[in-house]
Amino acid sequence: MKKSILKKTVRKFVIISMLLFVGLFIAGEIYFRLAAHTEYGYLSSVHRYDEDLGFTFIPGGEHYLDNDTVKFNKYGYVDDEWSLEKEPSTYRIAMVGSCVLSGVFHIVDTACYNYPNMAEADLRKNGYNVEIMNFGMPGETRSYFTFKSIEKDVLDFKPDLVIMENVFPYARKEYAKDDYLGYQLEYIFTSARSKAQAIMWAERMSDWSFFVTLMDHSWVIKKLALKYQQTHQNDIANFIRFAVKRQISFIDDAVTGFYTMERSIEMTHELMASLGKDSIDFRVLYYKEDGATDSLLVNSFENIALKTDLTEDLYYPYDTHFNNRGQLYLKEKFLDELITIIPDQYKPQYISTNNIPVN
Repeated sequence: MKKSILKKTVRKFVIISMLLFVGLFIAGEIYFRLAAHTEYGYLSSVHRYDEDLGFTFIPGGEHYLDNDTVKFNKYGYVDDEWSLEKEPSTYRIAMVGSCVLSGVFHIVDTACYNYPNMAEADLRKNGYNVEIMNFGMPGETRSYFTFKSIEKDVLDFKPDLVIMENVFPYARKEYAKDDYLGYQLEYIFTSARSKAQAIMWAERMSDWSFFVTLMDHSWVIKKLALKYQQTHQNDIANFIRFAVKRQISFIDDAVTGFYTMERSIEMTHELMASLGKDSIDFRVLYYKEDGATDSLLVNSFENIALKTDLTEDLYYPYDTHFNNRGQLYLKEKFLDELITIIPDQYKPQYISTNNIPVN
């Protein structure tokens, strides 16, 4: 009799414990999935190697997120499709910069939400014949490659105006991004050893596909795994780090080269002279005033000053990437500046006047 009661008690305890565990697990899943909408994730398998710029987005590719789809045009940028030939009646603006322009912040609820594209939509809606081409490309310490993209990609489209984010002084971090076996590889493209390590790990990851799938589908397991990864340095920690983001990175030892401010300014003046020969205007855009901005003004660069106050409601707490509200704020300030630059013949008043039939 006592054994029977004991068995029933143990059985009840086991059932209650299991129900409690399942309940806590489900609650944890719900909490972490809701929290994921304000947490940085990763845009897997969207980059390809580029021998001049290190990497670009995959031309014509797309990546699915929870609330949206990030699409890349055939030239590998986050924008609508472009024509190489410019309409004579259209004022074409090319914007060059980093993650703020592209709108791809590795945050699931702001895919393709960027102020250049929104500004173009507003201008067209109000009768301006203006095209804004978004050449934004996220990347840490790659300002030299941002600068270089003007010569590499932008000039093919013969813009009327080139706007470059303030990236002075120019820096170069020579790392590539590429897709291999469903993982994004990050490696120093001047180092064969760095690339070989990344490829080796991608091939090893296929042996652990079951555990990768578990982390893909359970945020609780993912969080527990990340806790282990943060406190250990071994192959298991590396596996977790690579599996969570589907990103295999061997760029920690990358040497970042910096041009001096003087040389950076000299290079930009050379670019401006080259653009001027083709009647292309040039502006430097900045969001806040600092030492680099002072150098721009002293060296007579035409500029677009958005002068943002980085209040907490405009950007994500993890860094200074602008959120939805911040992108809308930038759009309004950008439009205020841009309409003073656009020549009159592309403005609605001139267009409507010249469309009046003449008797």
